[in-house]
Amino acid sequence: MLYPTAIRPARMLGALLLSTLVLAGGTIVISQAASAQESAQSVEFSIPAGPLSQALMVWGRQAGVQISYLDAVTSGKSTSGLTGNLRPEQALARLLSGSGLHYSFSDPRSVVISGRSASAGMTAPDGSILLDTITLNASGAATEGSGSYATREASIARGAESLKDVPQSVTVVTRQAIEDQNLTTMEQTMARTPGIVATREATSAPAFYSRGFKINNYQIDGMGTAYESSFRPDFDMAIHDRAEVLRGAEGLFSGSGEPGGSVNLARKRPSERLQSSIVLSYGSWQNRRIEADIGGPLTRDGALRGRLVGAWQDRDFFYSPGDEKKHVLYGVLEYDLTPDTTVSAGVSYQRQKGNKWFLGLPTWDDFQLMDIDAAGR
Repeated sequence: MLYPTAIRPARMLGALLLSTLVLAGGTIVISQAASAQESAQSVEFSIPAGPLSQALMVWGRQAGVQISYLDAVTSGKSTSGLTGNLRPEQALARLLSGSGLHYSFSDPRSVVISGRSASAGMTAPDGSILLDTITLNASGAATEGSGSYATREASIARGAESLKDVPQSVTVVTRQAIEDQNLTTMEQTMARTPGIVATREATSAPAFYSRGFKINNYQIDGMGTAYESSFRPDFDMAIHDRAEVLRGAEGLFSGSGEPGGSVNLARKRPSERLQSSIVLSYGSWQNRRIEADIGGPLTRDGALRGRLVGAWQDRDFFYSPGDEKKHVLYGVLEYDLTPDTTVSAGVSYQRQKGNKWFLGLPTWDDFQLMDIDAAGR
């Protein structure tokens, strides 16, 4: 939409037209003037101090040059003004001095103001104007550091996808929820997931049910893994960023579909800055635990990053001689081959050794536990 102003006589044949063009990306202010003077010739300038946007309009009128810029680049900026006989380019450089803005002439009668470095070039060889580079940063489905119990994305559907685009019920237990609720094992995490029943089998291995069916499909970082054995471990959550649980038939996302659902454990990734933490805990029945985590860039440019996570736990149970010792170690490296390509390699190790009941504890016929000293006497 154009808003014409009154037409004033110019020094020579010509007219002045001020207009404002509203675009989706912002407001472009155009000040144009017709003049017989060439921009390379000196011009008598008299521009008062004040807002930079107004000074640029005055400069365009006095120089006889069309000037274009986004109003956002001049917002809040001012100039000390100038007076004297100068070439238009010299006067413009003085007005923009200290503002962080740059200019580029597409022809002797047109100039573009931008926050982009002049060395990057503002005009293509064909005369078209090059727009500023826009950089988008996305964290994908990672939840660590978000401080939130919710997320909009999940990688259980073969890559980071918006949850609203996955045609199944998906629950993501974020890193913040894992830490706040002290969920150290997958069993504890699954037990707090809506729609999931967490139990233990006769061999004390964890088992999970969804919609009446046992979950048999498991993924690590989106890749299928074998988890069906009589003595399968209960994955430790110290090394994981989040747990993603898909409920219902999931043949669209796995090689062989199951009616119960699928579980994806996403491991932690290296961070772009150095960070470290250590967590000590002590609980009932001599439950002692230590977690250590350190990671960050390994090269000056940050292209190579690494992370190392370890956990140690030694605990007893309310029955004797039940106990368990656990050692967990995880390491990962990431390297940016190109701005669009990152390769990563990681390895995790978990060892559990303990003495547990396989078939439960003896009870009376009313299901009350027998008062038995199982210490070996």
